[in-house]
Amino acid sequence: MDIRNIKPLSRSDDSLVAAGFFPSDYSADWWRRRYGAEAAAAGVLFKVRGRWMADPDKLAAFMAQVGQREALAA
Repeated sequence: MDIRNIKPLSRSDDSLVAAGFFPSDYSADWWRRRYGAEAAAAGVLFKVRGRWMADPDKLAAFMAQVGQREALAA
């Protein structure tokens, strides 16, 4: 993992919210509550000094995988 790619999940000007993954901090928090355990187990999401962090590339791939899984289940 390249530490230079790591971004805060929310509540920051340099966050994944600002990068376009989530339209708001609220939606980022909702997503983390729903998928956080699975994302952490997959090495996508982790805490650093009390802040949720993620690698944008891994997060994008994980979100696509979850979306495809949920679309097939519907």
